[in-house]
Amino acid sequence: MRREDGFTLIEVLIAAAIMIVVLLATLSVADGYWSTDRRNQTQSDAQAALRAATDEIARELRNVASPGNQSGFERATATDLVFDVIDPNGPDGGSNTYSLSRVRYCFDNSVPTNQKLWRETQTWVTASPPTLPATESCPDVTWNGVRQVLLDHVVNTGTQPLFTYDTSTLSRIGTVLTDFYVDYKPGSAPGPSELKTSVFARNTVQPPTAAIAATALGNGKVLLDGGGSTTPANQNLTYEWQDGSTYVGCSNSPTSNPCPAPVIFTYTATTTGPHTFTLTVVAPSGLTATATQTVNVT
Repeated sequence: MRREDGFTLIEVLIAAAIMIVVLLATLSVADGYWSTDRRNQTQSDAQAALRAATDEIARELRNVASPGNQSGFERATATDLVFDVIDPNGPDGGSNTYSLSRVRYCFDNSVPTNQKLWRETQTWVTASPPTLPATESCPDVTWNGVRQVLLDHVVNTGTQPLFTYDTSTLSRIGTVLTDFYVDYKPGSAPGPSELKTSVFARNTVQPPTAAIAATALGNGKVLLDGGGSTTPANQNLTYEWQDGSTYVGCSNSPTSNPCPAPVIFTYTATTTGPHTFTLTVVAPSGLTATATQTVNVT
């Protein structure tokens, strides 16, 4: 009844120290979990923004169209893409009967800590579209339609182009590759998120390619061969041949344009000496291509 057993001061201090160690270890584990969760959430947000932006660009690129033109692409650089689309909600007044409009995606690096991808549109009511603005500013105040930031915190560098193309010729672009890097916290984990997508512009009409081979055979004869001519969609071509300004090899009469002829045949010239032959190939779309070659007829 009289015993007063208890803890000594040293025992209390040791117990307190052990409790502090256990508490710090628990908090460290919890902090690591929270840090990992924040990194995962940041990465998920970046990937969601990338998917939304890429889907929007792909949807519009698949509907590139410019009635009466070979291609709907008007500018195609690593950081600036301009193309034509038919907007069902566009202006239906004036002479713009197809409700044609321009869409632009451009890279704004004016704020290095928060580079942006902008989307701009330009509309008109005239029969002919206005001149494409020459300025390289992004965004550009001359674009009179919708202007919005499609993607922010873009970290693409000069060696990481936003847009690449299957050809450098505007009229022949058929595929656009988009490649975006986004990082909401540069310099810290998990690092940039990347999304790369290849988009086929299904409504663009590609012109054919003409290839001519003219071979002098002697006795005034020349073998004319256009078999190397091609179309992107492997369509059937119509061939028209000229010796100077005179159509030759025609399957119709009189020999005037249009003048369908065989892809390969032997032609007999009326004179010897240098002759310039021209091959014009016509695709079903009406687009054409030409090639010329000069040979010495003997």
